[in-house]
Amino acid sequence: VNTSWREVAEAVMAVYTTRTLGAYMQKKGSSMSWNFSSADPEFGALQARELQYQLQAALEGAPVVVRVGKGYVEACPKGIDKGVMAERFVGLVADAARRGRPAEPLQFVLCVGDDSSDELMFAALQKRKDAAAGRGGAAPGHDLFTATVGRKPSDASAYLADHADVVELLGMLSGVGSSRSKRFASAGDLQSLAAAAGGAARPQQDENSRPPPLREQPVRRSSQSYNPGA
Repeated sequence: VNTSWREVAEAVMAVYTTRTLGAYMQKKGSSMSWNFSSADPEFGALQARELQYQLQAALEGAPVVVRVGKGYVEACPKGIDKGVMAERFVGLVADAARRGRPAEPLQFVLCVGDDSSDELMFAALQKRKDAAAGRGGAAPGHDLFTATVGRKPSDASAYLADHADVVELLGMLSGVGSSRSKRFASAGDLQSLAAAAGGAARPQQDENSRPPPLREQPVRRSSQSYNPGA
């Protein structure tokens, strides 16, 4: 795999790290990230936008995607994102169980996130579940519960108001696990438990009454996203 682009990305990010107090670079496996969550919010956001454009220009033609998330700018190879990894992980566990390897069969998948990049996870897992349900009409082997943190347009099926709701949800799941003989709670168990406790997880609005879900769009030079070769 050609990783020569990382040196270019690191050099560009280093310039913005020097000029932005509180910002720093991170090397994450195959990706490079510039984090500005501890910088001045307004100045950090301006620098992040400018950095995004500079990376787009410097890496034009490279098999790389530049994304802006919550407090960071990331450059990573095409085809590698949270959605791909989430689908891969679920697939590996399901395949291991089907082949008789020492693995518990999936009964319940919980996917929670607050970043725009988490939309890739929600969409990928839902697509996998829909595909499994469509093969011969067979239902998938697990329940799927997706939730975005903060009410906003999303591919998730529900939303949690803030991190306190996430903690409450995990606490409720822990209580279900300790009070039942089965190891995992189903989505139905979760919904009924949430309703009984006042509802930490709230369903998203109907498709016809809320804005369209977040999706990655094809990128032009003037756009804030990047898709080389588009």
